[in-house]
Amino acid sequence: MKTLLYTLLPATFCLITVKTHAQTDVLHLKSDVVDTFFGKAVADPYRWMENLGSDSVKQWLLEQKKITKVEEKRMSSRFSNAALAIDQRSAFKFKDAEKTGPYYFQMMRKDNPFDPSPILYYRENPNYRWEEAFNPNEISGGNNFSIEKWKLSDDGKYLAVALSSGGSDWLEIRVRNLEKRMDLKDKISQVKFSSIVWWRDGFFYARYQKKYLGPAE
Repeated sequence: MKTLLYTLLPATFCLITVKTHAQTDVLHLKSDVVDTFFGKAVADPYRWMENLGSDSVKQWLLEQKKITKVEEKRMSSRFSNAALAIDQRSAFKFKDAEKTGPYYFQMMRKDNPFDPSPILYYRENPNYRWEEAFNPNEISGGNNFSIEKWKLSDDGKYLAVALSSGGSDWLEIRVRNLEKRMDLKDKISQVKFSSIVWWRDGFFYARYQKKYLGPAE
């Protein structure tokens, strides 16, 4: 206990001295605080920054903001290109791109808190930019929709998407016209454990007439 008191007293004294000198040059300020652990001296020159409400730390933050604004102004012409590059690369991919009909499809989720569910993207050429084929985050209603499965029509015109609400096994199938980028009014509910198989101008699917509330739920 005596040793602990002996080590803490110099540190308290140094913190008081730092507060009086902090207003001069906070960007390069270091204290001479030294702690002794098991007989070994350990310097802690930035101990003064642990007091987040102190005038010294507040002034340091103000000085940092000034420097940031100067650099932002100096590099403003480069920000737009950097933002575009980050946007193109800051996406989490799910599996590999899949070639179906004339398109390549890829499930990706960008680092966006407003888009919690992965988005289905598509493009005709591997060198083209990805475009949204179906974004479940744009569906209104307050439910957290996610894409469970999807199937492109044989002519590459229509995309059938099976959606889950809140992680449920019950699905809702919606159809989008990729050429016009418009959703059809048709919505197929009460779907569970079903495939989507296109044939001519429609597709096969399996659904329940009435929602089953047995053990499988």
